[in-house]
Parts: sequence; C-alpha cells; structure tokens
Amino acid sequence: MSYWWDISKIKGWNPDKRCIDGYPLRRNTDSMTMEDMEYLQNPITELITTLPLIIGIPSITEKNYKDFWLRHFQFGQAVNGFLYFHKDIVNGETPDGDPIFSQIRVKRVCSLKEIQDHIGFVSNADKQTKAFFKTHLFDNSERYARTVLSRIEREMEGLNDVIPKVKIPITKADEAHLATNQVAKGSNVLLETGGGI
Repeated sequence: MSYWWDISKIKGWNPDKRCIDGYPLRRNTDSMTMEDMEYLQNPITELITTLPLIIGIPSITEKNYKDFWLRHFQFGQAVNGFLYFHKDIVNGETPDGDPIFSQIRVKRVCSLKEIQDHIGFVSNADKQTKAFFKTHLFDNSERYARTVLSRIEREMEGLNDVIPKVKIPITKADEAHLATNQVAKGSNVLLETGGGI
C-alpha cells in the first residue's frame, strides 16, 4: 500500500494558495500544475508529512499533538535534528565598529507550536505502540553511537587521513584563548586563524 497524507483538513488550510496560513509554498507556483504544488510545501509542512512514517503517529489531533511532538523531538535528538535553518552570528567588526554577520546552517526539530499549527493532518502511516517506538528509537541511537565509536577508534589507531579535516574559522580573541588551553592530541579539527569567514 502506498503512503498518502492530507493537509487540507488543517485549520489554517488556504485552498486558494494551496498551503497552510503562515507556512507558504517554497517558490512561486504560478506555472505549476496542482499535482506539482503538493511537493513544494513549506519545509515544516513537508517534514510533518513524512514524520508519521518515522514516529508511528498517523495524524495530528488536539488530543495527541504533544505526543506527536515528543516522539518527533526524541527521534530528532537521536539523529541530531531534521531541519536546517540559517542563523546569523557576529563574526568581527567593520572599522566603524559595526558587526559583521555570517550565516551558519544549524539543524533543529519542529517547535511544539509548529506541530500544533498542523492539527488536522492525517495519513495512512502505521500506528506504533510506545514500546515499539522506544525500541526503534534505541536501535537508531545505538547505530549512530556505533558509527561515532568506529570513527573514534580509527582516529585512535592513527588513521587521521581517513577522517576529513574540518576547518573552523576563529577570531583573534579565540586564538588567544586557545593559546592558554591545550588542544587534544590527534584532533581531527584544523583551526583557521584570521578572524573571519
């Protein structure tokens, strides 16, 4: 049986815009067919349409939205988040003293309000008991932990060239702070000085 979902029963559904109020489509859909529009939902809505397959709660109701969020949060923590968003960080100053901003990509999970805004969502995903979900969650956490352990073991064996080096830009203040602290021997992080991206 193929997976289907329906967002048209959500309270904020706007049939003219083919999206939920507050969660606009990702790009202009003037030249698209109605079938194509379904695949261009806002990233939050799009994630929520796939979550029932992972967390085993097929619909979002007034009664279960907190459980839906809780399972989504637990699984999101196990896999280090689902969504990317851009966050501005201060990365230095101009000669006039104005901050220089850079953007970094950060992973996150949906907020409780974002889940609550999607009450009325339904799908035909299989319902999972709490016990089954916890086993599924534990298995995924263990799989991830074993992957990390394998990387650590390779690093400890002196195979640093197998692990990709990560460049982290640091400011002069960070550089001075690092000079007073000891960096772990065999670290797979290269520090890039110079104060900016």
